[in-house]
Amino acid sequence: MRLAEFQSHFASGLRHGAMPEALRAEAGIFADRLSIHVHHVGSSLRAALALHFPVTLRLLGEEAFAGLARRFLAVSPPADARLALFGGAFPGFLAGEPALAAHPVIAEVAAFEWTRHLASIAPRALPVEPAALDGAARLRLMPGAGLIAAAHAVDHVWSINQPGADGTPTRPINVPCRLVVWRDGDDLVRAAPLEAGDFIFLSAIVGGASLDEALAAAHAEGGDLAAILARSLGRGLLCLSDTDPGGDFP
Repeated sequence: MRLAEFQSHFASGLRHGAMPEALRAEAGIFADRLSIHVHHVGSSLRAALALHFPVTLRLLGEEAFAGLARRFLAVSPPADARLALFGGAFPGFLAGEPALAAHPVIAEVAAFEWTRHLASIAPRALPVEPAALDGAARLRLMPGAGLIAAAHAVDHVWSINQPGADGTPTRPINVPCRLVVWRDGDDLVRAAPLEAGDFIFLSAIVGGASLDEALAAAHAEGGDLAAILARSLGRGLLCLSDTDPGGDFP
């Protein structure tokens, strides 16, 4: 077996959690060692998913989560050596799972958890000062901040499934939500509901619009521009597009 073929079989084993028979036969006395490595890689990646998606795990149950995690690894192996960045495609994978078609809230909660996770590991950056703003200013969301638009109240589902909570809703779940997720100045990950104008404004910023363009988009929907800008600045959601955050973050 040529090296390239050996590597291809080994990569397949890592994705599927079991060493192919062709590779086992070729490895000879080293087969058991390769199997240990395959098992270790698979278990480490599944553990990373469980760490990044604890509420999703609770909603699915450990057995179902483990099965879905194995199938996910087979089609979406890590593209980065850093385990902290593994799992970004998991919510989309869950959304496409036929077995979960009747429970779309699970994939939406997973997307919310991933957004919270990215906020938690993002580098620090200084929010823009009001005095630095002008209509042509190019802004962006703070590193790690993200927007969520879901058909269910994912923030409430997340909160009632924290350790010590029993998962009982105290308000309707089947209602749409618009949220912004960010890490505040005290390094706490926050999530806040957004009015339509705020969501349009921040979405335009994400899309590369200037401050004037983003405010115009919000105004077209009848938003109170002063209030929208005040809320975004008050939460520390915005920084200048050329801000260089500290640390290493994609």
